[in-house]
Amino acid sequence: MATKTVTHKFAGIMSKPGKTELADVVPPLLAWFREHHYQVIIDPETAPYAPGVEVLARDEIASRPLDFVVVLGGDGTLLSAARAVSRAGIPVLGINLGSLGFLTEVPLENLYATLHSIEQSCCNLDTRSMVHCEVYRKRRLRRKL
Repeated sequence: MATKTVTHKFAGIMSKPGKTELADVVPPLLAWFREHHYQVIIDPETAPYAPGVEVLARDEIASRPLDFVVVLGGDGTLLSAARAVSRAGIPVLGINLGSLGFLTEVPLENLYATLHSIEQSCCNLDTRSMVHCEVYRKRRLRRKL
């Protein structure tokens, strides 16, 4: 009898802090990932809704060979996640948990259809530019953006 080979894939989840919807969104998302043979890591903001899943600080998540990161929140959360993983070239899937998002294009109701498209390699990957900015006052670095 032939044995079926299961290849593991890797994904991350990053969430907007304090979003009450996460209690309803994260557990079924983790179940979907398990069903599709993904190993998942999460950020500390997602951890309260995902017991037993490996937690890494956002700035450490890019140290893992992730296929992509799901970002649950809005444009600010997406930008924070993009800063964390951009140098590693990890794609980011922004899921809008708010009412309006210019960067988080996928509404929550399309989450699983979009994940299915990713699984089937039937989605487009947009490459976006990022701007690095530093603020100096009196010749001293005050802030990196």
